[in-house]
Amino acid sequence: MRMFREWKPFDQGGREDLENWLKKNSNVGLVIIDTFQKVRPAEQHGKSSYPQDYQAITIFKDIADEYRVPILLIHHLRKMPAADPFEKISGSTGLTGAADTNMVLTRDRANADAVLHVTGRDVEEMELALNFSKETCRWRVLGDAALYRTSDERKEIMGLLVEHPKGLSPKEIAEMLGRSPDSTRHLLLNMKDASQLITMGGGPRTKYLLPG
Repeated sequence: MRMFREWKPFDQGGREDLENWLKKNSNVGLVIIDTFQKVRPAEQHGKSSYPQDYQAITIFKDIADEYRVPILLIHHLRKMPAADPFEKISGSTGLTGAADTNMVLTRDRANADAVLHVTGRDVEEMELALNFSKETCRWRVLGDAALYRTSDERKEIMGLLVEHPKGLSPKEIAEMLGRSPDSTRHLLLNMKDASQLITMGGGPRTKYLLPG
């Protein structure tokens, strides 16, 4: 991994510098720019925001297409609440309209550490529940956010199964969570009926695991 602490704005030689670097490093798998605002071409006063935002993103899309390398642009969100998470992206809809894929990371303390909202031309629209690990300083994908908008007891079970992807028996789950075996079995059956869990094996060897 190569990191640059400074980069010229794209209307002051930054674009040429990036293209020259990509020509010399053809094995690059991903370019991350943090933040987009620091390198985007200067906005022209008196002109509409939409075409300027659209053109600014198109510059990066053209480079990504030409050199066949994904470019991830980190951008800010508005602090104002919005029903649609993508409306929180700072700027006009020209930014989201020109990008192939848009992702918005929002805090969702009531259900999971965060939710990643994803939409785009070539990706399935989704909301993913994420958990941040202080030990590794990394986000972990827990699964569909809809499955985590549920009771604390169910979230505990699902979080446990994230750590044990090969599945656990009802007895193991009850012991790990310090809960009654009978009530745990009943809850697991309800979660299976709700398609939140699947089973593997049968009888006393039955194990529960997350779908997918």
